[in-house]
Amino acid sequence: MLAAVAACVQSTPPTICGCLNWQTTGSVAQVSPLFCRHKQMLVRIADRVGETLFREGNELFLNKHYNPAYPVVSLLEDRASHCRVQGGE
Repeated sequence: MLAAVAACVQSTPPTICGCLNWQTTGSVAQVSPLFCRHKQMLVRIADRVGETLFREGNELFLNKHYNPAYPVVSLLEDRASHCRVQGGE
C-alpha cells in the first residue's frame, strides 16, 4: 500500500492544486500522501459505479459517456432550456 501511495505522489503533477498542496505539505510542489490516497479511493469508487451503470445499460450514463454527439446535444438542450426560461427565441 505504501508503494502505491508513493507511486501516486510521484506521478501526480504538483500543479493540480497548489493551494491544497501548500495547506497539506507546506509546499506548492509537493502532493500530500493523504490527498493522493483519497484520490485513489475515489477513482476506485467511480470505476465500480461506472461498471455497474454500464452493465445495467443505464441510458443516461451510456449516452453521456459513449455517445460522441453528447456534448453538442447537451449544449443545444441547455440553450433551448435557457431560452424557454427566459421567454426568448
